[in-house]
Amino acid sequence: MSLYILQILVTGYFHSNYQHLAKFNLVCVCGDVSFPVEIVQVGVYRCWVAPHSPGLVNIYLSFDGHKPISHVVNFEYRTPILHDPTAAMEEEYNWNEFRLQMRLAHLLFSTDKTLDIFSSTVSPNAVKEARKFSFKTSFISKSWQYLMKSIDDKTTPFPQVKDSLFEIALKNKLKEWLLERIVTGSKSTEFDAQGQGVIHLCAILGYNWSISLFSWSGLSLDFRDKFGWTALHWASYYGMYDTWILYLSEPLA
Repeated sequence: MSLYILQILVTGYFHSNYQHLAKFNLVCVCGDVSFPVEIVQVGVYRCWVAPHSPGLVNIYLSFDGHKPISHVVNFEYRTPILHDPTAAMEEEYNWNEFRLQMRLAHLLFSTDKTLDIFSSTVSPNAVKEARKFSFKTSFISKSWQYLMKSIDDKTTPFPQVKDSLFEIALKNKLKEWLLERIVTGSKSTEFDAQGQGVIHLCAILGYNWSISLFSWSGLSLDFRDKFGWTALHWASYYGMYDTWILYLSEPLA
């Protein structure tokens, strides 16, 4: 039994004097092999052909498998694509994004100033600013409730739930990270090994939600990385200039 794996559609009409021939059994000659043809609708014919080595072959319709009754055209058999290039590009993008997320997480979790807070005297003004910041960012804690509800109700696709979990974790850690710097009066000059700081990585990753947190903390949104680029520079480089300008131009208080 032959295995037909390739579908070929042929379109066209018989000349008015030969329309009766359309009712006859037709074959599609592909190279030197004939395959039965079925009529899909008037003027549309279909056949299924077997595997063939890569290269050009002639293809035409015939009654006897030898004499063409249609135009003879070239048909190219190509080597099957074993790997989807689109899928490969998407996988590479996912890995690049994950590396950036790892760099951001490393900065947030490895530059803890909690010990400095406990070992130093905190000014009353710093405490006041910290309380204001905590109040403005209190909505972040409520994100857990929305996420848990969407999981219980199964209203959100699983991949999106995982992304949301990671994002909420980063939001909470960024809030803590900024709060520590408000209390200690730090200007946030930490870079990672590649020369970017937390705000730059947030811009590269498209985390627009981080803009308001940085603004409320009082830390400069124009903080430059090791190479002199600000978060807005990085947002522009990755095509998110309009979004960041929109956030920066709106009152955040």
